[in-house]
Amino acid sequence: MTVVDRPFRRVLIANRGEIALRIIRACHELGMETVAIYSDADALASHVRAADWAVRVGPAPAAESYLQETTIVSAAVESGADAVHPGYGFLAERASFATAVQVAGLTFIGPGPGTIAAIGDKLAARRLAVAVDVPIVPGTLEPAPVDRPDQVAAIVLEAAQVGYPLLVKAAAGGGGRGMRRVTRPEDLPEALLAGSREASAAFGDGSVYLEREIRPARHIEVQLLGDSSGRIVAVGERDCSLQRRHQKLLEEAPAPGLTQDERRSLHAMAVRVASAAALANAATAEFLRDVDGRYWFLEVNTRLQVEHGVTELVSGLDLVREQFWLAAGAPLSAAALAAAGRAARPDGHAIEVRLSAEDPAQAFAPRPGRVSRWVMPGGPGVRVDSAIETGERVPPDYDPLIAKLMVVAGDRPTAIDRLRRALDEIDIGGLQTTLPFDRFVARDASFRAGALSTDWVADHWDGLAERARAVHRALLGAGLATGAELLSASARAMDSAAVRVSVGAQSRLLDDPSLVLSRDDPPIGVRLEVFGGVHAVLIEDGPAATDVASVRTRMVLGPTRRRASDGILVREVLVDGWHVEVELESARRAELRERAQQGRGAIRAHGASEVHAIIPGRIVAVSVVVGDTVEIGQQLLVLEAMKMQNEVRATRQGTITRIPVAVGDRVELGDLLVVVA
Repeated sequence: MTVVDRPFRRVLIANRGEIALRIIRACHELGMETVAIYSDADALASHVRAADWAVRVGPAPAAESYLQETTIVSAAVESGADAVHPGYGFLAERASFATAVQVAGLTFIGPGPGTIAAIGDKLAARRLAVAVDVPIVPGTLEPAPVDRPDQVAAIVLEAAQVGYPLLVKAAAGGGGRGMRRVTRPEDLPEALLAGSREASAAFGDGSVYLEREIRPARHIEVQLLGDSSGRIVAVGERDCSLQRRHQKLLEEAPAPGLTQDERRSLHAMAVRVASAAALANAATAEFLRDVDGRYWFLEVNTRLQVEHGVTELVSGLDLVREQFWLAAGAPLSAAALAAAGRAARPDGHAIEVRLSAEDPAQAFAPRPGRVSRWVMPGGPGVRVDSAIETGERVPPDYDPLIAKLMVVAGDRPTAIDRLRRALDEIDIGGLQTTLPFDRFVARDASFRAGALSTDWVADHWDGLAERARAVHRALLGAGLATGAELLSASARAMDSAAVRVSVGAQSRLLDDPSLVLSRDDPPIGVRLEVFGGVHAVLIEDGPAATDVASVRTRMVLGPTRRRASDGILVREVLVDGWHVEVELESARRAELRERAQQGRGAIRAHGASEVHAIIPGRIVAVSVVVGDTVEIGQQLLVLEAMKMQNEVRATRQGTITRIPVAVGDRVELGDLLVVVA
């Protein structure tokens, strides 16, 4: 490949994870060399190994590595790069970073700093939309005072004019970072502070503003491309309504149920806003569609979106490749113009689910950890974007997204069927992910019917109930498998043929190792398969459909191991996407342990209550001091993990007697945070 056949010679990718790997692959296809950057947490990451060169930019915290503008620009210059691609998140929408790249004599792959300042800043974009007669969600047009006690009354008055419930939103970035829902005036000051703190950690800019909450609504966005001549086109739209904490869980293209005229009108509004800001390169205009079918402008993301892949699958474009050629000064490609020409009449349907290291039974709380098993799907119409491998650690310092599964088919029903099949092929061990939720969605009748809204998750998903059913099946499978092993010499570590299996408060006793649970349960047929050192248990028939045991449930069980802390035998069970650690012990040992725990519990009931970290992370705020009296629900401290601010609140009344942590401290799972007496 000659120099004229590629837009640039060498590109530094100012990002990490799956998007960095996605961009590296596009560069290599175009014959361009690549430079990765990495923090100490990512020294052995896939994107680092895939690049031609790699440069360390700092320790694990993003604020000290991936958000360091000067360090990253210096790395680009010193490595001989002639362009920088920011990916999404981190510095992708920071005008000062784009400016620094250009001042260094390099090309920034994305809209220029002037455009980012005009519409990448959410407040500036709202003002611009008003100027070109595009309806915006009611709210403020200037940053809210966060640390000005003298202006609290004024902002509370302005909030009343916006109307409750309202949202505190970050001006410098999206993805739900910095967003807080507020229903009462008295909660606004704390929400402003918390939202600003999270926005600052995620984007390096703590500016926030107020916006009325429109619900129920659908979240629909338009993919835009523009060249240096000023020509801007829309190449399709995506529905992103399924969300938690205002962060997307599933996206699909095209948006279901829209007419051609509706699509043309929506695309025209998006192009109008982008034209006013002289967009060149790729961006996405986001809207809310209310129950009356009216569209309200939200913001423009002046970067590649996480969900860009579904547009690629429907349009046939490679949006990253388009970005590079547009940044090099080329006009919109013939393929992009053709895609825009048929955008109102899309052919085919694509769906993406985000696989994240989160627990969907615990309000999608982050769950970093080490991946012990990683099996992804294949087959026609299936694409997986990921940078994870078996044995790799998902660090607590960054976004919990670990993979994106995309499917494409000729129509939406077929795409849903393909999604369901692909999800059933996935096994992820070692940490909990959102896979159970994804499988639930793919089988849900209302989702298939296209009854979408931003309230869908709250209205349809009961994570605790779904996990309880999975735990029951995990207990069953582990008990049956262990019972079978008791019949051989492979399970001599067990000190009795009567086995108790338990997860938390739930436990079952395997009275007879003949593949039947306790005598109160009907017999269950089981096939035990062994491959690669793990067992797969297939429950072939069981109780009535109202019971938690399904007619066919496939489980993967890891090898039995003895837990170092208490000597109890445990094994990992993967069932319907849930990660469950099952305890295995003899009935006699279980009885003795439970008696001891009851005794200790009686003592603790009259003593102090300890608050421990349920996830690893960094302390970013401590709201109490020793001697304070606290009420149930009062905030004690804030723990940042995976770019989210997790508020730790009191679960009992009492007095703070000990706080062994301080702002800036890193804590691990189980570390003591606060003692309430």
